[in-house]
Amino acid sequence: MKYTFKLLIAIVFCFTSNFDLLANRLVIYKAPPFFGEPRLLKPYLTTFEFIAGGGDTEDGFNSSGEKTNILNIYGPQNFRNMAENVPANVLARNPGCIINDLWQTSLPGFGEVEINGEVKLTEIDLRYYRNFKHGFFINLDIPIRKLYLTDVKYINLSSQALAGTANYTDWLNFITYLPENMEQYGINMGVDRQYHLGDIEFLLGWSQAKATGHKHLDFWETTLKGGITIPTAPFTTDNSPLIVPSGYGVLGFPFSF
Repeated sequence: MKYTFKLLIAIVFCFTSNFDLLANRLVIYKAPPFFGEPRLLKPYLTTFEFIAGGGDTEDGFNSSGEKTNILNIYGPQNFRNMAENVPANVLARNPGCIINDLWQTSLPGFGEVEINGEVKLTEIDLRYYRNFKHGFFINLDIPIRKLYLTDVKYINLSSQALAGTANYTDWLNFITYLPENMEQYGINMGVDRQYHLGDIEFLLGWSQAKATGHKHLDFWETTLKGGITIPTAPFTTDNSPLIVPSGYGVLGFPFSF
């Protein structure tokens, strides 16, 4: 029982000590990778790593912990007030569209739309390590990603009872042809399925490891890394709400323990 308890403590320490604040790894659309092999102590060793992976999902969890579509984790989107306070010259691009004055013609609660879809990711990660003496090393990380949404659907949740003086048929047509309607306002509802460079990281680190000779624990390792994240990912604008960025797009100073 005593050894089992010690083993449990060691396992918990190993997983909680992998505290990683690397901007390219703790991202909103995937879990971080497993920590690397302890090769950083060998002086002047040069290591190249090529990591490839991918996946897709439709599932997410809302604030109540309930399973829902990944694009619906924050609930339905309200289109009723979309055009309120929008400049007249922008609304004039699509004159007569129901959305232009929906905030005035419909009743509160109207305009609810649920957005569903699927997220797909393919990623290639190129990593370079160069060791020095006394456990010091440098690390260069170059990610290349293709991240996009597919099979996007817009589901009307608004009943005719709340339409007020708005034409309910026009509302249904607006949702059916939402990408075409929004394009006239300069909003691109398309997706980007190209590979793009992510944010490049350059890190300086220090690592130490020691064999324990313990029956259940072979060794312990401590690694500290810190450096700079260069915003090399393409810049995305609010005019393309369905294009998922391949990086954060800002200068960062990551730290990892």
